[in-house]
Amino acid sequence: SPEAKAKLQPIFQLLSAQYFDDGVISGEEIVEKSQIAMGEAAYRAAVASAGKGQTKLTIGWEVLGLDEETATKIFEEVSGEGFLTQTQAKYGASQQKYDSKGSKVHKDDELENPEEADDEEDEDNSMSASGNVQECTKCGFTLFVAEGRDFKFFNAGFTCPECGASKSKFKAADLDA
Repeated sequence: SPEAKAKLQPIFQLLSAQYFDDGVISGEEIVEKSQIAMGEAAYRAAVASAGKGQTKLTIGWEVLGLDEETATKIFEEVSGEGFLTQTQAKYGASQQKYDSKGSKVHKDDELENPEEADDEEDEDNSMSASGNVQECTKCGFTLFVAEGRDFKFFNAGFTCPECGASKSKFKAADLDA
């Protein structure tokens, strides 16, 4: 609103004065471009946070000083990206899935790299549950696998760090002995 802009004018002038006018871009232009960028970023975040159920422009674009054309462009961009937030876009919208042998699988449960799959059948005394203590039968190396992390550290391609033996050479350790 004009009243809000008038109240913010002293702050605008203060910020503008902080930038040296080098003849290419003035302090006022820097502040104006920054305000536009912040408004667009805030609207992009609002659209993504509102989620996939939206069929029309997310509210708030007027308050952020955007015109309808810019708001529509941003809405269509975020919609085309699946309404992902910045965090989802950066770190992945969904978590990677793994099979029982630690191989990555797609959403349809097909192996991501079938050529790397371990064809050996797990024996009864090999590690099937998380949190087991495993011992290499070749060299005695003991592996303490944290619960829920066996797919990461004791996967199909695992070899003993001491002697290079395959995963099949590891057996559940007898802690009572």
